Amino acid sequence: MSISSIDIAIINCDIFFYYRFTYICIQIKEDMYNELYEKAGSEIIRELGKRYSDYRKRMRYTQKEVAEKAGLSIFTISSFENGSSTGITLASFIKLLRAIDSLKEIEKLLPELPESPRALFKKQSKK
Repeated sequence: MSISSIDIAIINCDIFFYYRFTYICIQIKEDMYNELYEKAGSEIIRELGKRYSDYRKRMRYTQKEVAEKAGLSIFTISSFENGSSTGITLASFIKLLRAIDSLKEIEKLLPELPESPRALFKKQSKK
C-alpha cells in the first residue's frame, strides 16, 4: 500500500489541527487560571455565594429551609448569596453544603493527592 502526496497532505493537516487545538486548549486553561489568581479573595467568595444561590434554587430549597437544616440565620445565608458578606467561615460553608445535600462537592476544593512515585517505588521494592 503506497501513500500518495494527498494522503501525506491530509496527515500533515490533521497533525497541524491537532497541535493547534491542543495549543488553544492550553491557552484557555492558562487564561482561566490567571484570571482566577487575579481576583481578590472577597470577589471569589461573592462569586461562590452567587453560585451557591443558583444551586439552592435549582434544588428547590428556600433560604428558610436551608437556615433550619444548617443551623444558620436567614440573614447569614442571604448575605452570603448576595455578596454583601464575604466573611463566611469554612464551618458555615460546610453546613450550607450539607443543607442542600452537596457536601461531596467539598472534595473538589482540595482533592486528595495521589501517592508519590517515590512512595510507590518504595512499596514495590519491599515486595
